[in-house]
Parts: sequence; C-alpha cells; structure tokens
Amino acid sequence: MAETTVGRGVFKGIIKFLAILGAGFAALFILKGVLAAPTAEGYRFFPVIGSRDWIWVVAQTHLNFAAFVLGVPIFAVTMEFIGWRKADPRLDRIAYDFAKLFTLAYTFTALMGAVFLVSVPLLYPKFISCMMQILGYTWWLYLCVMFAEVVICYLYFYSWNRMKEKKGLHVFLGALLNLFGVLILLITSVRVGFMTTPAGVSKTGELINRWATIHTHMWLPLSLHRFIANIVFGAGIAADGHPAHGRFLRMAMGHAGHAHRRDTLLHQLLPVDIAA
Repeated sequence: MAETTVGRGVFKGIIKFLAILGAGFAALFILKGVLAAPTAEGYRFFPVIGSRDWIWVVAQTHLNFAAFVLGVPIFAVTMEFIGWRKADPRLDRIAYDFAKLFTLAYTFTALMGAVFLVSVPLLYPKFISCMMQILGYTWWLYLCVMFAEVVICYLYFYSWNRMKEKKGLHVFLGALLNLFGVLILLITSVRVGFMTTPAGVSKTGELINRWATIHTHMWLPLSLHRFIANIVFGAGIAADGHPAHGRFLRMAMGHAGHAHRRDTLLHQLLPVDIAA
C-alpha cells in the first residue's frame, strides 16, 4: 500500500469525523432558532414516542456501536501481536479482518453520537446547562480524545501493509488506539457516575470540588464493568457475523484432512440432534 494511500485514508477519516461533527453543531444551532421555546420546567417534547424514549433509543444505539469499536480493536491488536511473534500470516489476516470491522463501525458510531449531541440540548436544555456548568470540560476533552482516536484508527488500518516490516511499531499503534479508547470510556463514565452518585456539589447544585465530581463512587466500578462488557459484546458480534470467525475455527480445527476433530468438537458443544 503506497504512502499516499495511507495519507489519503487518514485524511478521509478526519474529514468524515469533522463533517459529521460540524453537521451536528449546525443542526443544533438551526433547530434552536426554529423550534418553540422549552416549557417552564426546561423541556421540549419529541413527537409520537416522547423525549425519554427518543433519547433512550439514540443513546443505546450509540452505546452499542461505541462498545463495538472499543472491544474489537483489542482482539485485532492481540491477534496481530500473536501472529507477529509466531510468524503466522493467518493470524495477521484475521486481525486485519477485525480492523475492517471497527473502521466501518466508527462512521455509524459518530453519526449516532451527532444525533445524540443534537437531541439532548434541544429536548433537555435545563439539564444539559446544569451538566455543562459542572462537567462541561469533559465534553470538550471527549471530542479532543475522539479526534486523536480517529486519526490513530485510520492510520493503524491503512498502514497495515505498508508497515509489514515494522510490525512492532504497527502493534504499538494498535495499543495506542486501545489506550485512547479506554480514555474515552473513562471520560464518558464520569458523567454517568456523577448522575448516579453525585458528589462535589452543594445541595443547590453549586460546584464545590471538581475532582469529587469525577471520582464518584460509581466512576471506576462502572468503567471496569463497561470495559469488560465491551470486550464481550465486541467478541460476540465479531464472532457471529464475520468471515474472520470462520477462519479462526478452521485454524483451531485443522484442515479438511482433520474433519473428525471438527465433528468431535461439534458433538461436545451441541446436542446430538443439532450436531448431526
């Protein structure tokens, strides 16, 4: 893969990210001027299904794809590292297939994130105003880390063939990608931790201790739970719906000449009637 192709790939990823983010901010600005003012309580109503259900659907969809793009890179880098150390090109190919998955998923994750970015301030302006006063810096930090993760993600994917002779450096890029993914998880868990176990504010909501608003009772336990859950979720989706799964099973069971090992494994794992 030529160097210019790597550059184009990274540039494409950056433009895509900035375009989605810019469209989100533009939509927010326009809709704020078009929609009716919020109620006295500080809310707006979403048609048909209501604001709560709409936010739930958008947030859950975004969270599912975000879990995927955090979990799958861990498998990709692990496979690449093992393949590199064992000089096994088959494992490297599986890792590359996994990398294809999360680069595609990044786009939809960003799209749903933009919809969420527009929906929450429009439907719950009073709530988001309060959260911005206390944890506003986490939103801007999140965008900066996300931008860095996008650059590393596309660099990692498009430089795969280019860095065949520099596998150690390429694996380092993958590890860096996962590090930024964990940072994003920690940043977003700050907000959920504060909402579930608030600290660092007075009874009237005034900020007292900024570190206490971060290091709440739920922050680290929630982050650990999400980290493990994201790995499991990403593994389940990748294993169920991608050719890399079939290649991995074929490697585990051997070639066609060892079909009896495959049949034995199936009978061990499945009921007799299904295995047959």
